[in-house]
Amino acid sequence: MSREPQLLEPGEEDKKAFDTWLRERWFEKDELIEKWYQGGQKSLGTGSEDEEEVVIPLELQTTMEIMDAFCWFAPALVGYTFSRLF
Repeated sequence: MSREPQLLEPGEEDKKAFDTWLRERWFEKDELIEKWYQGGQKSLGTGSEDEEEVVIPLELQTTMEIMDAFCWFAPALVGYTFSRLF
């Protein structure tokens, strides 16, 4: 005895509010990307003057760490290759 969940349809007012909200986000995105392309803004953050850039120093302990990064990809590559062969 399974009951299917009841799907609720948003009202016309909710659809208009969501459409307006989404359109505003798209305009914000376009403005940020335009600033980034022009070189006036280095990050896609808020753009405020007091925003600080965070620099995280990363250093390899050994050269084997380079291989560690790629070893997780190797089984996927082998699996994909065998799936295409057979």
